[in-house]
Amino acid sequence: VVEGEDITLREFAVYVAYEESKVQEQAIAYDPTNTKKYWGLHTNGQFIKFAARNAAVSMAIHDELFYQLGIEKNITLTEEEEQTLGNDVMDFWADLTENAKEQRLGISKEDTELALRKIAIAEKAQAIYAKLNNVEYKDYHFEGEAFLEFLSQYDYKINEQIVDKLDFGDITINH
Repeated sequence: VVEGEDITLREFAVYVAYEESKVQEQAIAYDPTNTKKYWGLHTNGQFIKFAARNAAVSMAIHDELFYQLGIEKNITLTEEEEQTLGNDVMDFWADLTENAKEQRLGISKEDTELALRKIAIAEKAQAIYAKLNNVEYKDYHFEGEAFLEFLSQYDYKINEQIVDKLDFGDITINH
């Protein structure tokens, strides 16, 4: 819940798919014959699967905050940005349906489009906010110091009972 707005599991599914895909690429590079092994590694004080889950949660909170800021400031997408969004939706959906990941996530193409639209508006709001504050865009990345300071001004709550049940590394991936 970010500033009173729920992030549904349908919305969160895009972050699950993105983060699992990114980490799975690393898992394949680590051991192409047993990718599950990589997901179970312990590094920097936590298991890879939990680090991936935490990154997805942080990205979702980040994007929801900047999306809300964007809506509050009436930020919309230009025609060119709408085209880019359309291409991004098609690419993301194609990746999901390639191995029936959308079925494992329980989402539709429309769910994907809504989530990616929110992300696009959030990214645009982030860029504008960074420029207005004379800060680099990347400083407001979900792990950036400027973002963590920004985040401290807002109210958010992570439902640990739900998040802890998400078995990252096994949601969209068949090992």
